Amino acid sequence: MTDTAPYEASALDWNALRSLALLAAQRTALVPTPKLGYVNRATNDYTELLGPHWLLDHRMQNSEGSYSGHVEEDHTDDVYALLPDGSLVYVQVVEEIWVFPSRETPVYKDHHVIRNMTDADVQAFDHAKEHYALNGVWGDTVWAGHGQGPLLHGRKGAGLSQLLNDVLDGRVTGLPPAGSLSKFHDPSVLQRQLEAAHHRRALSTAAAQASARSSAEWRRQEERRARNRKTDKIFDRTIGAFKGGAIALVVWAILAMAVGIPAGLGVLIVVLGIVGGAMWLWMP
Repeated sequence: MTDTAPYEASALDWNALRSLALLAAQRTALVPTPKLGYVNRATNDYTELLGPHWLLDHRMQNSEGSYSGHVEEDHTDDVYALLPDGSLVYVQVVEEIWVFPSRETPVYKDHHVIRNMTDADVQAFDHAKEHYALNGVWGDTVWAGHGQGPLLHGRKGAGLSQLLNDVLDGRVTGLPPAGSLSKFHDPSVLQRQLEAAHHRRALSTAAAQASARSSAEWRRQEERRARNRKTDKIFDRTIGAFKGGAIALVVWAILAMAVGIPAGLGVLIVVLGIVGGAMWLWMP
């Protein structure tokens, strides 16, 4: 078992590390990668994360699971890079997709993080990589004690210093292989991803327009139904007015024959019947 006491007792010398990083960036014969970027499916836009840089390490993680009515799938890329000004940076890109049974199209929640390397980032280079496969999660990123295998160096920062010396001397042996991040580096891959993003945007726009047209048609149908109901109500109440007049006329005729009501009073009864029936037109 490796004795970790000397390592834990050592101190991370950031001044020496930054000086070596700047020297490597200024004097290396290795050509930097022009840029690093990705197509964010949440916005369907290309996002450039880094300009010229040297890739020092790349780790990844996949995860999937079901949460509160949706299925979630994530792919994470962790990138450690050296910039031309000697900066040591960490970039994380998370491609996240949520699939809902009730929706025809998935929801994308892609996002990224860019920051300077921390002590923990540097010390990860002092350990062997550990590949893990947990419940729905697998990869080699460093988190919660995972992704970090046996200790390889006896001093904090020695692993990263070794890689920076490789860059300084133009050696690629310890660096990630060329093409390991083609989806972030290769223009042709990025172009295909961007075309796919534009296709998704077009589909989303078409779906939104179809939904708007459907909503407008529904509103027009509701307006037609409301007008028809109003017309039917007026018609029914008009018929009610005539019925009232007819009933009054029949009553007058019966009373006239039975008790001899004067014609003038009969006319008044008919008029009152018509008016009573017509009042239905103005009742809610």
